[in-house]
Amino acid sequence: MKYLLSCILSFTIVCISVQGQVTIGSASVPVEGAILQLKNVEETEVGGANADKGIGMPRVQLISPTELYPMFTETDVEYNSEEKKETQKEAHIGMLVYVPKVWSDNYCPGLYVWNGSKWEPFQRRITSDQFTFTDGEGNTYTYAQFGSLYWTTQNIRTTTVHGEGTSALANESTQWKAGEMTQKKLLINWGLTHDSDLQSAFLFETKQNLIDYGMHAYIMNGDKMDISLDDFATKFGVLYNYSQALKACPTGWRLPNKEEFMEMYSEIQRLTGLSADLAGRAMKNDQSVYETLSDGVQSNWDGVDICSSEVVNTGFNALPSGAGTGESTGAGALTFGSSAYWWFDNLQGVDYTKRYERYALRNNRTILSEKGTNMVPYNPHLAMCYSVRCVKDVK
Repeated sequence: MKYLLSCILSFTIVCISVQGQVTIGSASVPVEGAILQLKNVEETEVGGANADKGIGMPRVQLISPTELYPMFTETDVEYNSEEKKETQKEAHIGMLVYVPKVWSDNYCPGLYVWNGSKWEPFQRRITSDQFTFTDGEGNTYTYAQFGSLYWTTQNIRTTTVHGEGTSALANESTQWKAGEMTQKKLLINWGLTHDSDLQSAFLFETKQNLIDYGMHAYIMNGDKMDISLDDFATKFGVLYNYSQALKACPTGWRLPNKEEFMEMYSEIQRLTGLSADLAGRAMKNDQSVYETLSDGVQSNWDGVDICSSEVVNTGFNALPSGAGTGESTGAGALTFGSSAYWWFDNLQGVDYTKRYERYALRNNRTILSEKGTNMVPYNPHLAMCYSVRCVKDVK
């Protein structure tokens, strides 16, 4: 009989809780607008303290920014098709977890909420608001405002002129020595060796070439990162010669000029409070150590600690994609893991047999530099292959 009464009482309480409001930790009713309230002391004034203990959030080591893992796996019957997956993603909107360790390529520990398509951090460590757009080839990029311009915060990776999906960028080549042209290809530095080497460059023409290649790998922080070459290009971008760079920016965007690079760098200094000789470090995405696959050369990218509350991450997201040599008789790549180079747009009239100009970040420097003098006369600058960032006016 006692057991029966206990079951009836429990059932009654559950029903009341389901249908009404609930307070946990106190016998008092919750505030009017709350379904559930946690408190264990009575507040002495409206809005005052009503608890002397906190709530222990579930600690879940997330795996992917865009998947409900480890809540589900690909073998779960309720998550093993695109239709079921989309249904579950919508059903779980608002789920809150605490992630205890750095995850998925430098997502920081902390509270994350599921918004239906990705995990959003509660605490923003990036000073610039990030937006997205998609070009005509189907590439999606992030961008942010620095000064008077929007800047892409990823390296460009299109294979077609202005990302429109039609005319091939590979057909844009540069005359670099009398009567000779670079190969009509695009180039990716895939980090096999640190010094210039033909084996370190992947030459291709179309996006389908990247997709068809399949899996690639690189070493970061001692771990071998297995990744499709298409995803590798999404992260590090494509390296372009100068003629290609002039036509790589998506419609509505353009290659920045020298003065615009310096305006952006001044804004980086303003956002971070760092001097001009240190602000380049805040443009880098992380402090990862990269290692080339074949010769094992290690390079600490030496950026900001994006998970530290004491530093400012500007969101520029510079990655050490290195450079390509882009010669007519072959193509090599160098300095993956230790350097980033970007083209700018006012190079006409420079004597490229004596020096080249581009913007660069290196692993052992904290400043954005505009020039280099280490090129010998027969190795022309316009045939070099660098990364591209694009800008457009803020309207």
